[in-house]
Amino acid sequence: MAATGRVVLARESSQSRKGPPKVRSHAASMRKAQAAATIEETADAVSAVGVMPAEGPESIAPTQEAPSTWVPGRQPGRDADGERPRTRYRHPGRTAENDAAPVPTGAAEHDAQSPADLLNALAAKIGPLAFERYFQGQAKLERIGNGLRVVVASRFLVSILESRFRPVLLDLAGGGEVEFIDKPTAFPKAKAKPIKATKAERPVPQEQAPRPHHALQDRTVRLDDFVVGESNRLAHMAATTLSDPNSPPTSGNLLVLHGGCGLGKTHLLRGMAHNHNRLRGSAGKAKYVTAEQFTNGFLAALRTGSTDRFREQYRGVELLCLDDVHFLATKEATKAELLHTLDQILQGGCRLALASDEHPKQVEGLGKQLVSRLLSGLTIELGLPERDLREAMVRKLAARRGLMMDDAVVTSIAQAGAEISEDGEPSGSFRDIEGAMARVDAFHNLLGRVGDRPAGHEVTMATVQQALGRRAAMAKPAGPVRVSAVIEGVCRYLGVGQAEFTGRGRHRRVVLARALVALISRQLTTASYPEIATAMGRPNHSSIITAVRRIERQIAEEEKVAVGCDADGMTVAELASSLSRRLRQAGR
Repeated sequence: MAATGRVVLARESSQSRKGPPKVRSHAASMRKAQAAATIEETADAVSAVGVMPAEGPESIAPTQEAPSTWVPGRQPGRDADGERPRTRYRHPGRTAENDAAPVPTGAAEHDAQSPADLLNALAAKIGPLAFERYFQGQAKLERIGNGLRVVVASRFLVSILESRFRPVLLDLAGGGEVEFIDKPTAFPKAKAKPIKATKAERPVPQEQAPRPHHALQDRTVRLDDFVVGESNRLAHMAATTLSDPNSPPTSGNLLVLHGGCGLGKTHLLRGMAHNHNRLRGSAGKAKYVTAEQFTNGFLAALRTGSTDRFREQYRGVELLCLDDVHFLATKEATKAELLHTLDQILQGGCRLALASDEHPKQVEGLGKQLVSRLLSGLTIELGLPERDLREAMVRKLAARRGLMMDDAVVTSIAQAGAEISEDGEPSGSFRDIEGAMARVDAFHNLLGRVGDRPAGHEVTMATVQQALGRRAAMAKPAGPVRVSAVIEGVCRYLGVGQAEFTGRGRHRRVVLARALVALISRQLTTASYPEIATAMGRPNHSSIITAVRRIERQIAEEEKVAVGCDADGMTVAELASSLSRRLRQAGR
């Protein structure tokens, strides 16, 4: 390839021998670069066909290696033509595919697209969620020539659609322009106000099929529906007397009910309010409210500046039934307002009934002033239901559900929906029994069908065992509580130190703590008297026997606690029962 070689201008060769070139202007440099490009193209042509150009060989440099020459290059920031390239700023939401020029579609295809087709195509591009949020019911697409018109319901929506979906709309327009128009009148449903129908246009209500009997039950809670037994007889009598506006209360105007969950406190309070309003007629002013509702109403009154109206709402009643008082343990401002409300109600001769999960003295954070007000009334504890009461509850629930069952089935359900009490007898709450009855009813109606015929009214023992047997088998019996746990719980509650408890001191609080530990340990643990004495640090077990007999005598005589602690004012029986329940729950 003799014709191949480096082709340069003759004057460039001469200048390369003379030395480095001088600095030229930009225009001269550009002309120089164009000339060099022309010579290189000529050399390529010669190498391809082997023919010398018409101008003669003098315009072509020799084939031997020439000295290093200077070739003008591109200036920074410019292209080969010397032009400054234009920078395209890409939207953060765009991609390289969005920046690519849209491929125009055929005119016949554009003409065939209706507004519905355009919307379907748009939904396929952006997805159903985005289409439903930004376009459905508030945007319309129309084909105009080679472009696209987007009609929206608000100006705010124009800016959103233009910033988010303009590349997609350009692609849908097929290379044409996209025009946005704000036209609220095109969407009457978005701005139209509801028009009230006239009497002639109002639809006539259709008669509905009668609902089943159990769905038509009155949700009103009555005192007459309360199942009474030995454990709640006193509370029921006090509630009935206090809610009767025609008879003066024999035990004062304040009643405080306390006990575990599901023992009937809420039922009694709601029944009291209903009974009072029923006997008073239209003039009845009895109100049932929970402590949470009282707190929310008070906070709303503070925000809106309507505390006077709030106080009139509660202080103008004849009977106020306040449930879940323990909810106010950490609400200082609400406790202060409730304290003034209680004083106003009691001083005005009105009546007040409250309920709590624990004795007022045992509710931590309730405050001494509020506890003192509550203890001034009649305080009654609702105990766990005994066997007869549980069976009576089962019979009442069965009659309400339209079920028939014999005594063996009733006893089985009453025992299955119960827990193990201190003396080893099952004594579950009313809610436990209601849950067991609901399960039996479901198994009887769903699994007791014979073909298309419904199950009969009588519940068999097989159904009860099928409904409750598995749950009873899965339930693990509670293990015995350790004596050390009993000592720790009693000392912590009474404020007795470990050294005082195991020492030789005879302070009344320490003596009471030792007696309570001995009694509760005999009830909740399997330890014998000598084992209890060893755990308590006593030299022999005769002192433990003496302590148990002494506290049992105090319980029988209903003595009250007076040892200088938070439990002062409670009976020894109430304190022992409360501590026993706490320890039993903590041991599970």
